[in-house]
Amino acid sequence: MSLLPKEFLDAHHHFCDTSKNGTTFHKFLAKLLPDSSYLADDYRRDVINPLEEAGIKFQGSIHMECLPDDGINEVNWITNSIIQDSPSNSRGIIKGIIASCNLAQDILIVENELQQLS
Repeated sequence: MSLLPKEFLDAHHHFCDTSKNGTTFHKFLAKLLPDSSYLADDYRRDVINPLEEAGIKFQGSIHMECLPDDGINEVNWITNSIIQDSPSNSRGIIKGIIASCNLAQDILIVENELQQLS
């Protein structure tokens, strides 16, 4: 009897690329990790392939915000660059996104951002 699960859904991962986004929405993160990236190919190598080699079906993952200065721009980057531009690498990986919104902003800005993110 195997103690390994048959399926796996990763509830939390981060994609980032400070070498490309360090001057836009990852300014803070770029100060900590300049020229650093972790993208779909890295995730596939580190997580998906070992799971599948162990006979565990990968069901997907939830992208967790990665300290963006602008949560909307990060979501757009994930949606456009990771999901749409590299579908062969990211197909089936991202099942959801937990985005960032600075709640200390003016309430009208917060409401607008939350509406855009929903």
